[in-house]
Amino acid sequence: MPEESGGVVVIATRNKGKVREFAHYFARYGKEVRSLDDFDAMPEIIEDGATFADNARIKASIIARHLNLPVLADDSGLCVDLLGGDPGVYSARYAGEHASDAENNAKLLSELGAMASAQAGGTAGYASLTPVDSFTEPEQHGGSPGGVHGNPVRVDGNPARVDGNPVRVDGNSVRVDGNPARLDGNPVRVDGNPAGKDMDAARQEDGSGSGAAGTGQAGSGSASAVTEPGEQDPALLSPARFVCALALVDPLRGDTLEAEGTCEGFVIAEPRGAGGFGYDPLFYLTEQGMTMAELPLEEKNRISHRAAALQQFFESHATRLI
Repeated sequence: MPEESGGVVVIATRNKGKVREFAHYFARYGKEVRSLDDFDAMPEIIEDGATFADNARIKASIIARHLNLPVLADDSGLCVDLLGGDPGVYSARYAGEHASDAENNAKLLSELGAMASAQAGGTAGYASLTPVDSFTEPEQHGGSPGGVHGNPVRVDGNPARVDGNPVRVDGNSVRVDGNPARLDGNPVRVDGNPAGKDMDAARQEDGSGSGAAGTGQAGSGSASAVTEPGEQDPALLSPARFVCALALVDPLRGDTLEAEGTCEGFVIAEPRGAGGFGYDPLFYLTEQGMTMAELPLEEKNRISHRAAALQQFFESHATRLI
């Protein structure tokens, strides 16, 4: 049953952690926060927008009209430069409509592998990626990959091949048809020193890695397939960013307030970390020297794309929330 109240904001989610985070901010403005769990059946929502901002606006508008209350919705995902901004708005269903996090992660590495192979002229860059079979369902929360020594690299369940030859990981060496794989004349390794460029030089060539946030477009830099890590650093496959768009639709005032935030990083070849969800185990933050899945929760919440979007939202619209 629709109701009217200028002191209530509905957060378009059933995620209790997210509700608590939003409630912390809205409390400053005397707003009571509710979630979708506080209401009866909601109308069906088809998020078919071309951008994160479109989807957040669609979700907020439909629920706001249904409840006749102000509704704040968000949409977020991962944009990878080397893939032209994909998976973008398809992040949650990249490997299919009901794909698991593990399947989406595997699809991401598969697509990056194909791109790296093309950039390397069909030689070795592809082989530096984590075997798809090593992603098990628990790894959607950041578990470490299964054993790779001597295992074939697989894509969508099929043995990966370079120029018709099978790709294997044997010890720390990547081999194609029994021979060490090479990129630019240098051997490709896993958990060793992969071929490629110096990390700092690669970052300069890649540029800032910032893209047209929320549009699924790539950043301005030219991403290299594999960069050279230090002693403890992973191979960086491509600059990427998490993007979060917020939209608050207020039918009582006729307002739509929007904001967007990003978190810059790199996609790496192997999942790391025991926390987080989604693409967190593959999203590496060079400043912290960790993946999102390795960060303490407090630190992740401080630097995340949603935290950046929330900060921008309240800085931009504070006077209109009173």
